[in-house]
Amino acid sequence: MEKYSSRVAVTGAAGFIGSNLCQALLSENYRVVGIDNLSAGTRENIPQGINFHQRDILDTDLRDCLAGCETLFHLAAKNCLSDCAAHPVETARVNVMGTANVLEAARAAGVKHLIYADTSAEYE
Repeated sequence: MEKYSSRVAVTGAAGFIGSNLCQALLSENYRVVGIDNLSAGTRENIPQGINFHQRDILDTDLRDCLAGCETLFHLAAKNCLSDCAAHPVETARVNVMGTANVLEAARAAGVKHLIYADTSAEYE
């Protein structure tokens, strides 16, 4: 495979799963764009070598972050069960409207593939 042959994006790139996914993608020679508002993840989690954007999925236009990306891994969400239970309207706003914003930005940017990951916390 040609080095840095494909550009991919990861929302939630500073979280545990997102940062590990970014690292794995980098190790497979992908060019990685990371998007995270750092509300739950940390800057220290962000692997060196990714093009990081500190942005919120509630931003109405993330198209500029996704420009040139072939694939998008959408991992960003509010998923802390106690926080979600304490703030259900905010949780719905972030998880539903944020995902809608991400999907619209991906469509507008011409992203060909979307991989969406949900949380196992809903089953607890």
